[in-house]
Amino acid sequence: MAFAMPEGIEPDDLMRRVDGVRDWFTPLNPYEEKGSILELEKQNLREDRKALEPLFCFAVSAKRYALFNRRAGGEIVIRKASAHGLGHLSAPYGEDDPDAPPRASGVRPWQEDVWRAIITAALEGHPRAVHWDWHPDLQTIATSQHTASTPELLRPFRHLNADKPYVEQVRPFGFMLWFHAKRREDMVWEDDGPGAFDPRAPEVKAASPYYHDPRKVPPEAIFHRDTGEAVPASALRSYADVLRNYHRSPESKFIGGGAHDIGKLQRRHVFARTVVNIGKEADAFEDAEAFGADEDDVTVYGVSLPDRAAMLTEIRAVSVRDLKGAADVGHAMIGRVLSGDPSVAPRTLNRIYRTALELQVELEAARERERELCEWLRATAAVIGLPTLANKLGVDRSNLGKALANGRLSKAIALTTTHLRDGSFD
Repeated sequence: MAFAMPEGIEPDDLMRRVDGVRDWFTPLNPYEEKGSILELEKQNLREDRKALEPLFCFAVSAKRYALFNRRAGGEIVIRKASAHGLGHLSAPYGEDDPDAPPRASGVRPWQEDVWRAIITAALEGHPRAVHWDWHPDLQTIATSQHTASTPELLRPFRHLNADKPYVEQVRPFGFMLWFHAKRREDMVWEDDGPGAFDPRAPEVKAASPYYHDPRKVPPEAIFHRDTGEAVPASALRSYADVLRNYHRSPESKFIGGGAHDIGKLQRRHVFARTVVNIGKEADAFEDAEAFGADEDDVTVYGVSLPDRAAMLTEIRAVSVRDLKGAADVGHAMIGRVLSGDPSVAPRTLNRIYRTALELQVELEAARERERELCEWLRATAAVIGLPTLANKLGVDRSNLGKALANGRLSKAIALTTTHLRDGSFD
């Protein structure tokens, strides 16, 4: 349990209250050694463990936080940190780095450095703009180790393996390196200015044979997982690119936990729309998220008739065109689902249903993002003037004014605004 110190309470008073909470749990202790089952963690004490020291916390989401102390000279000492959301990345610089001091925070040196950069930015008054330049290797291509330890994790290579002899295939339990492709929005800015944005452009899926030191991967060894063709380094993201939004991870379990929200969270009430019985393979969802395995490989045991009706309501709430592309199913199958055909397999129905929910979430997120961007543009225009703002964005003043008036940004303005707002707008 973590206790925050409210305003108006002295540290000694806080500790008395915390001790009272801990003592309340003493009767529940089933062990021979008596006392409360809520132990005072060592991070609450000075490093010599002889006295309490104010402990600060920077929390992004439920599993993404760091506990730290502040020294008199402003030094930040990370006492405990979470590697959640970082563990899939190979270390950009290693334990043997000569500039890496000893760490006792429970995470690797480079991960602790990530948290120090995030906390420093917050204490300096610019929590959203974190500087990712403290080590030159952060500008190198980001890599992740991938092991094809399950059929789902091997499946992304099915196109590459086709028509190849077994000895040349990516085989079960083989080690690979995974690379992170640039987003389409980033590719638009490759030539220092907005270019053509093509939402239908195929996603780059890059991998290479395994190298113990990812920094030594030759460029010609990186290939597309579907086609086997070479992937240029210009299409891949650096560690700085991958980490840029790490501290903005939304906490969707609570109200007020958006990527750009700051402050207290409120409980969110969850209501089950349908019940789909699935197998224990759901434990592998995090692997699917990190490495692109197919979540549809989870075993689906069936859907009741009332739940089928509820699922159809959600499916009909999105356009057939969007659903067809996102769910990767044919028009005829979607037609069968929409008509209520009971012979549609539960697995297929579940995939289309889940895709429909994801599309609804994406649409609402896009609308919320557009509202945020409009508010930011209006506030900025009030400070520097609409003509200056339009000039900085490289858009027509009249079009910008109309977009802000009706709250609907064009694709060009939205892309430009997102880049400058999240990047280096002065």
